[in-house]
Amino acid sequence: MRFSDAAGYVKATRHHAVMERVDAGGNVIGFSILGVSRFKKDKPLEADLVATSAESMQ
Repeated sequence: MRFSDAAGYVKATRHHAVMERVDAGGNVIGFSILGVSRFKKDKPLEADLVATSAESMQ
């Protein structure tokens, strides 16, 4: 899912199946969920997408 067509990069999250797309400022501009068909039906996926500024990552 893309929220914006702005330039950005993909990075890992705490959940192995969720990748977030962020811009140069650390703003979340999209995400992807990998391997959805392998998830157990009785255990829903829960993930938080949290924007982190580029400055706080240095």
